Amino acid sequence: MQKLFVVKSILMISIFQCLSSFLFSQINKADSSVQIISYWKTGENQIYSVKDKKVQIKGNDTIVKRDNHYTVEMKVLDMTDKSYTIQWEYKTGDSYNKSNDFDLFSGLVKAYKVIYKTNEMGEFSEVVNWKEIRNIFNSIIKTAAKEEKRNKDLANILKQISEMYSSKEAIEAYAIKDIQQFHSLFGVSLKLNEKLETESEIIFPLNNMPIKNEAEVCLTEILEDDYSVYFKQRMDPDQLKEYTFQFIEKLMKDVKNAKSIDRNIMNELKNEIYNQSKFHDSGWLISSGQTITVTSMEFTSIESRTIELKL
Repeated sequence: MQKLFVVKSILMISIFQCLSSFLFSQINKADSSVQIISYWKTGENQIYSVKDKKVQIKGNDTIVKRDNHYTVEMKVLDMTDKSYTIQWEYKTGDSYNKSNDFDLFSGLVKAYKVIYKTNEMGEFSEVVNWKEIRNIFNSIIKTAAKEEKRNKDLANILKQISEMYSSKEAIEAYAIKDIQQFHSLFGVSLKLNEKLETESEIIFPLNNMPIKNEAEVCLTEILEDDYSVYFKQRMDPDQLKEYTFQFIEKLMKDVKNAKSIDRNIMNELKNEIYNQSKFHDSGWLISSGQTITVTSMEFTSIESRTIELKL
């Protein structure tokens, strides 16, 4: 019974884990508009505190509760007319995991650097050292698999998870959620209280396939030298159900005596994001609070993350 619970917990965790210079101005007070642009210089850096909390609830029971606090230094390594090269270095961190399940985040200890590029506007482009990050992930997963070698089903699932993080696209979609959140609104032009609605495709991390995505962005406040923006995002429910079902089926193939998965359990599956951010007129993010809610027939997963500039 305990073995099946652990295997199921691993499945669920993998699914729901599967966002200065003052010479320029972003705020145009004449027409109450802003354009979120990164007016940064080589050598500039800022320190941010990050709080990352995840709760999975079934009825009145908390299945997984994790509370992470860490500090990062963001430094501009280089810039050209078309791009920035940035280092995102994890400095300190504490992780609390209420459950006894495998926790990839805790194993990272946040003791590594991510080197990545953005375009000239500050929109995320790519991770440069993704192979290094992939190797860190795989090392942690292999260590966990050795510790659970008596549980062959769990070891096989961990192997599948390792394969899931083998590509550059998967690393960019899953392993750097804080960085993606930081850059999620750069490049956008907005007018006060006007909602901008868009449809696009993003990469679904469980299979690296494109999935339709609906988003709404709105500039809610303009002050003297800062402004506030919110955005909402929703994955296409039909594609979300199908991709998640395919992923679970693939994982369960390696579980001995596993029962077939009832597709109906995906009927109420939803993935929704809400983000409220504040930017300084110089191009630096002041704060960003984001909540990702994944709802299914069996339970709800809530992942919240705040990123705040340390003054």
